[in-house]
Amino acid sequence: MWIPHFGYILWDQNNVNCQNSDKDSSERKFIVSFFLENTDNRNIKDSDISLKQNESINIKIFIENKPENIPVLFESSEKKRLKTIRCKVEAINRTEALLKAHNPIARTLSFWAVTEGSATSIWALAVTDEKHQANWEAKPQVAEAFKFELPQGISFDKKFNAVFSLYREGRTSKSPYYRFFCFAKILESFYAQGEIFKGANKILEYNGKDPKKIRGEKKLDKIMLTYALAIPKYKELEGIKYTNFWEWIRDNYRHLIGHAFPSKYTEEQWLDLDEVQNFTDFAIICNIVDLVVRDLIISELNLYQDMIEKGFIKIPEEK
Repeated sequence: MWIPHFGYILWDQNNVNCQNSDKDSSERKFIVSFFLENTDNRNIKDSDISLKQNESINIKIFIENKPENIPVLFESSEKKRLKTIRCKVEAINRTEALLKAHNPIARTLSFWAVTEGSATSIWALAVTDEKHQANWEAKPQVAEAFKFELPQGISFDKKFNAVFSLYREGRTSKSPYYRFFCFAKILESFYAQGEIFKGANKILEYNGKDPKKIRGEKKLDKIMLTYALAIPKYKELEGIKYTNFWEWIRDNYRHLIGHAFPSKYTEEQWLDLDEVQNFTDFAIICNIVDLVVRDLIISELNLYQDMIEKGFIKIPEEK
């Protein structure tokens, strides 16, 4: 079963307490915990940052240009390495608490990546409302193991090989930005260039078939958006044709990834990869593109299989 990638979606850990917290609009204390990962070694709740003992400091953040100090606890593991960062913030709800805490912590990790060559990243996070004892978690979901099954044979042309390998690159990356880049490039190969469709279209036309009628018009449906965690934020995408979805992706998102510092945009429009809102938005959008691209690839493979069964494509017999 396909499981959407991590996107900072907070799931209830104790329903009644969480409901009480969501109803409360007063300012109160929240604890936001970031669980780290040593990306190079794939060790969760770990890092490549040495820390002999717990360290508590105050860091200054700016909310609407107003400075605010928040206490931060850096927790050491048994290996004497940084494993968890916990921030205590004043907020009116869990979302505001996460927004206040995330960006300075993410930028600290980015700073270490440059100065130390660190490969530490955020593996998961949790938010706790101390007043209501409410807890939420955001961590990667785990799918059931897939059935082990080898294909009868793998033989594609270079275009398909490039698509398959690029899709695998996207599926195995944790970064929503890199995943988006991989999947959007595949979507571009289908709709902007049309290279992937050309081979099958020529075979269909040669056999007197109309490719448009055979293919039909693919659209995003509610099930796909639900799987991608895109409901309700992107519910307006329900029913949109794949071709129009590509145009929407191209016009609203692709230029931000393909041109990180676009000359025709203002500095405020440059993409800050540490911004929690950017991370969440791209994670959700990327889940949708993932589903669309996979559907297109599988549909194309099914079309070739159908043409083989109809005799439009002759498979040489084994000697």
